[in-house]
Amino acid sequence: MLATCVTTLNTTLNSVTPNSINNNFAKEYIPITQPDIYVSAWSQGIVPGFVCRVNYLVYNHNTFNANGIFKATLPSAFIPNITNAFPAAYTLSGDTIIWNFANISYTGWYPNFYVDFTTPLSTQLGSTFTSCMWAQPTVTDLNYVNNTTCYQRMVTGSFDPNDKTVSPVGIGANGDIAATETDLTYLIRFQNTGNGPAVNIYVKDTLSPNVDINTFEMLSSSHNYMIDVLPGNVLRWKFNNIMLPDSNSNEPGSHGYIQYRIKRTNNNTPGTQIKIRLTFILTSMNQLLLILLLIPLKQSQELNLLLILTTNGMYFQIQVREFYTLLILHL
Repeated sequence: MLATCVTTLNTTLNSVTPNSINNNFAKEYIPITQPDIYVSAWSQGIVPGFVCRVNYLVYNHNTFNANGIFKATLPSAFIPNITNAFPAAYTLSGDTIIWNFANISYTGWYPNFYVDFTTPLSTQLGSTFTSCMWAQPTVTDLNYVNNTTCYQRMVTGSFDPNDKTVSPVGIGANGDIAATETDLTYLIRFQNTGNGPAVNIYVKDTLSPNVDINTFEMLSSSHNYMIDVLPGNVLRWKFNNIMLPDSNSNEPGSHGYIQYRIKRTNNNTPGTQIKIRLTFILTSMNQLLLILLLIPLKQSQELNLLLILTTNGMYFQIQVREFYTLLILHL
């Protein structure tokens, strides 16, 4: 598989024009008569007794449109509890849902398929929900390695609308994964729970030194964004003019998400912990709504973060000693 540049782009950066924006770096693979399908999935949460949804996404890395079949598995106990699916035309074979797809193009990221189901009450809290999926185009795919994956999420009794989860979930309290597991798929969810629309949203994710930032691969997001790679293994997404509605006026529209994949470093020894830290900042029309989420590092570990609130130039030093803390501040 060879990638080739189809367009040459020349730009000059200097102190007068330090930025070059809205550049379209086209890419194309050789040959261009085959698609390169890859798949992923995400869910807001798996909660016993509630209707939950899994979103499945099918992308195409190449410029040759793809037609074919997409399959996804659910735990067998979930199959009788399916309440809705999109597209509505699907078939079931045991624990597998099967859809047809057509004209999956290179452009655009969106949920191609989803399934709603009532999670059985007997589903054990803390257990791992797993859905495996694969896509088969009608012609030979350029790279079959990324045509299949399995999505995992822990079953919870309630869930926070602002969080970061990883697939695979791992085993036990430490989330142990096998040495053969190299890819980590992260899902960041955020929600505006204020009393007005969030104009701009900034999400900063401090990566563990035990992952290789050079393998970062953006999979999908709910809204258009700009991304910066900052010193110290920090990723920053900027959702400018997102106008995310508040949950009181439009609950379904108040949510957003980011999903990416990254590989762990090759020199991780058994027992290495991959720790994550995440900060959300949302700004509203007439006041600042700040949502800070601390992802657990260790249950007893003390965290110190400096929060910078830019609308009125104020600085807050917040010190917490919690396993999992969500702070919502209205100024």
